[in-house]
Amino acid sequence: MSTIPTVLFVCVHNAGRSQMAAGYLRHLAGDRVEVLSAGSAPGESINPVAVAAMAEEGIDIAGRQPRKLTDDTVRESDVVITMGCGDACPYFPGKRYEDWVLDDPAGQPIEAVRPVRDEIRRRVEDLLVSLGVPITRELTRPDGMTIAFHEWNGDVETPPIVLQHGYVASTETNWVGPGVVDALLAAGHRVIGVDARGHGRSGQSADRALFGEPTMARDLSAVMDELDVREYQLVGYSMGAVVSLLVAAADPRVTRLVVGGVGSAVVELGGVDTRMVDGDLLVGALLAEGDLSEYPAGARLFRQLADVMGSHRPSLAAQAQALHAGPTDLASVTVPTLVLAGRDDVLAAKPEVLADALPDGRLRVVDGDHLGAVSDPEFIEALTTFVAG
Repeated sequence: MSTIPTVLFVCVHNAGRSQMAAGYLRHLAGDRVEVLSAGSAPGESINPVAVAAMAEEGIDIAGRQPRKLTDDTVRESDVVITMGCGDACPYFPGKRYEDWVLDDPAGQPIEAVRPVRDEIRRRVEDLLVSLGVPITRELTRPDGMTIAFHEWNGDVETPPIVLQHGYVASTETNWVGPGVVDALLAAGHRVIGVDARGHGRSGQSADRALFGEPTMARDLSAVMDELDVREYQLVGYSMGAVVSLLVAAADPRVTRLVVGGVGSAVVELGGVDTRMVDGDLLVGALLAEGDLSEYPAGARLFRQLADVMGSHRPSLAAQAQALHAGPTDLASVTVPTLVLAGRDDVLAAKPEVLADALPDGRLRVVDGDHLGAVSDPEFIEALTTFVAG
């Protein structure tokens, strides 16, 4: 199977079941799966009741068109899911085939289509688990912001490892790209990554009143409530480390904690080290158009990272104006805590001060600066060893 698997959904008319399945898979997996759908005898348009049922889920399939099933479509797919197309679906060796027995929604009222839709979602989620692809969901908070979270190994019954990324980053760039998620999955863990508001796939806003690490901490706890998580281990990096410390101080469900990319500033300032990058200049660099030469190197670096990652710069500027400046109740973080810092990370200076301030803290220093430490094999080894207990 290719790095990004291709899944093909097939039904007779490609107007109902296969379109709903394709809609769910695009919604839950994003760009981690290539999604195709086709019909052995495609109709002229999509069933409007199926469109309405999916709209209730916040998924728009109205613009899709039924497509004819061809040998080439099957040939380019890794997984082929049939839904009543019978012998019309060609067979090619090396493909994974499944047949989902589902009622045909054609001509049915929406009350009859909803159970079919819900069964399709359940099966799509099971498919993602079997492919090792995370399921991405969203939680809408009382202030209207949506929080995206990503779950791997959702069928594993042990308490999950929850990951909170740093400023400008996302679950994908902070934890998936460097190999942390793969290492945790290889060890058999259930993993949940939360995209902080204004980052990754979560909601965006230029309103500073919607940001700040305490708000992000409440978001993370709300995601755990949504998933009915009874206990979990928490890992945070940089901004995410501050968020995680705030969560661990207040949420008794946290059993172990790893914080990286932070040092003495958490003790001395209450949060990330704003002494290294002036907040006003950072905001200016994030919002500036054109020449950035007037801004210091640190501010330009964050702007460059935002551009490379395609981040929403007004959201980042709003968070920069709402940075948590303490106090952080470290005395209430009583769970075993590992402080992980890069040897050359100027934003995590004197990490021993933080480790000593935690009731059950310990320190591990690895090679790398603020951006590189998380990719260091020693960082990943220390993290996975610690959460293994």
